[in-house]
Amino acid sequence: MGWERSNENYPRIWSEFTCEKTKQKFIIKDLSEEYYDMSLGYMTNIFLNESAICKPLRILEDPVSRLQMQQKWMKIMRSNMAIICCTVDDEVPRVAAIHFTVIREKGQEQLIKDPPTLNKYEQFTAVVEELTTSGDLFTRFDSDVYLFSLGLFVLPEFRGLGIATHLLKSRITMCRALGLRGTGNVFSTPGAQAAARSAGYQEVAARIYEGQKLALMAADVL
Repeated sequence: MGWERSNENYPRIWSEFTCEKTKQKFIIKDLSEEYYDMSLGYMTNIFLNESAICKPLRILEDPVSRLQMQQKWMKIMRSNMAIICCTVDDEVPRVAAIHFTVIREKGQEQLIKDPPTLNKYEQFTAVVEELTTSGDLFTRFDSDVYLFSLGLFVLPEFRGLGIATHLLKSRITMCRALGLRGTGNVFSTPGAQAAARSAGYQEVAARIYEGQKLALMAADVL
């Protein structure tokens, strides 16, 4: 049996902050069941069409691969590991961002098949796996487990407010609370990479994919 998060203190708030630009107040907390459908909808219909890895693969247009991605995200949500950013001042809090944080354990890495046999979801997995494996974060953190991610999405109306940086900082707080030694994942856009640097993450490995730099970035915690 692998690593599991205890139900104690779930759901919980990880951070609160006020945007310097708009003075809006936000809260970052565990993504609980009432947000499942909304989160899955945003990630499917917008994130898949914007991601520098998913968009070239046209996962949104492939029913089988799209379903596989949705099933992966549902598994993450049900494991109580995803987080969400919401407004505080609105009468009905609005979702501002979704972050599918997930535990990555040594020995559970994805096996990569021969390229001609891969469907679009498996091609996405292969790209992420190749770069993640090359960075060997298990050795970096001296641990068999660390906090990974399979998607960070800020709704268009909330972009440019520093929310991604706050989400990435909250991952470090999560790691400390859950006894994890570090966190890292592949960041696929310049904006995401800049947010990661602002949150204290360092580049570990990189490659060019479809003309876009992909960077494996990590933050040590303990």
